[in-house]
Amino acid sequence: MNASRIFYIDALKAIAIVLVVMGHTNVIWEVGGSNSVYLPILSVFHMPLFMALSGYVTNVETFNLAKRAKMLIPFFVFGFAWTAFVQLPIGGFFTSEAKYGYWYLYVLFVFFVFLSLIRAMKRNLYIGLGLVQIGLMGLHFMFHRTITGTTISTDHMFQLWPFFCLGIILRRGLLNKIYSHKIEVLTICSLGVVGIWGGQIYFRLTETLLIYTNDLMSFFIVPMLFVVFHEAEVRFKGTTNPVKKTAKSLGHYIGINTLQIYVLQYFAINLTEKLVCDVLKVDLSSYELLLSPVLAVIICLLCVLVTEVLYKVKLGFVFGR
Repeated sequence: MNASRIFYIDALKAIAIVLVVMGHTNVIWEVGGSNSVYLPILSVFHMPLFMALSGYVTNVETFNLAKRAKMLIPFFVFGFAWTAFVQLPIGGFFTSEAKYGYWYLYVLFVFFVFLSLIRAMKRNLYIGLGLVQIGLMGLHFMFHRTITGTTISTDHMFQLWPFFCLGIILRRGLLNKIYSHKIEVLTICSLGVVGIWGGQIYFRLTETLLIYTNDLMSFFIVPMLFVVFHEAEVRFKGTTNPVKKTAKSLGHYIGINTLQIYVLQYFAINLTEKLVCDVLKVDLSSYELLLSPVLAVIICLLCVLVTEVLYKVKLGFVFGR
């Protein structure tokens, strides 16, 4: 299955980055002691979905590690720019687990290094993927919440490597098998999500167990989303109406610019927060349910516009493209 420019994959990427932005806009809604409505839900699966999509669009046999290394350009350029913009200590950019929000690019590049090593050793791919996970598990428990662990970002690697692998495996045939049994898969996945969620409520799990069970839940949610979006594309193929046309344009426009949106979003969210909370001094927490997805889409579109401007003035290299 060719993963390049398949609309439902672009649409899934668009949804994933919109969900990521929604998760980060919690600073706007969590004022006056309010809690974000969406964040507890989004934090379960938005990054696993994003990582699975990164794995899905990767051709293990042909990807070029040198080209993938270019993602470190926006990691450093925008990471340093954001550090200066919000006046954070530069050392924290390297030693913090989340790299001030830019961890994804660094972790994804390390994942490509792992894949390159597996390919170079000519081992069975699935054995290699499993050995990496064992190694990451060891690093996670050895350096958890230490300066060494946060500098390497072992928690993010340990948590998200399985979803990167899931994307790779989906690409290599699993997705076709899922499509051929989509009703059964959707049923099993739905029951899995409900069962895990119910268990979380009933047993009142600790924070650590909540993280692990959320990851387990994501293994049911991610394949469901692939199936649902693929089925939607099949069912609406050939139909023409303004709603579909607009949705398709937005999905494509946002979906092909996820990296650019990811690195620019923090600046847009910060400026929006200052406008809403400091200048206008309004409390929008009561309207989060409606405004959060709308604001996230607007921020994504603004980031794409900034991207186009940067390319026009010959600064597109900052995105590593």
